[in-house]
Amino acid sequence: MPAFSSHLRDLLAQRSSEGLYRQRLVLESPQGPKVLAGRQYLNFGSNDYLSLAAHPQVPGIVMAMCEESFAVQYDRVGELLRALKVLGAHNMNRGRAEGLTTTAALQAMYRSYEQWRSQGKLSATYDVQFGMIEKQR
Repeated sequence: MPAFSSHLRDLLAQRSSEGLYRQRLVLESPQGPKVLAGRQYLNFGSNDYLSLAAHPQVPGIVMAMCEESFAVQYDRVGELLRALKVLGAHNMNRGRAEGLTTTAALQAMYRSYEQWRSQGKLSATYDVQFGMIEKQR
């Protein structure tokens, strides 16, 4: 876990240096229609749907989220599809066909994928979102 924490801290520092790090206001009052954060604000939205913001054990907990994009290159469509399966990528569309794909449908998908070939390679891109929750000491 220390390597992950270090990686996350490095990514957050990079985002900050690029002016992409968003810091939220630190509330000085419980969430409600009006909140204090240096001055009084009207609160038009809240993520406190569990009403835990004022719970005595919650203050002092810090959460950081980060997203990283990856692009992987493949020589053949079959390699790309096997890699996606290993990652756990599944078709979750409503109304999708049940059961195994027919040979004709699979060949049509292979041909369709070929239009995306660039410099002899096929790309699969995906985003990984990860975070860390840490209690301040």
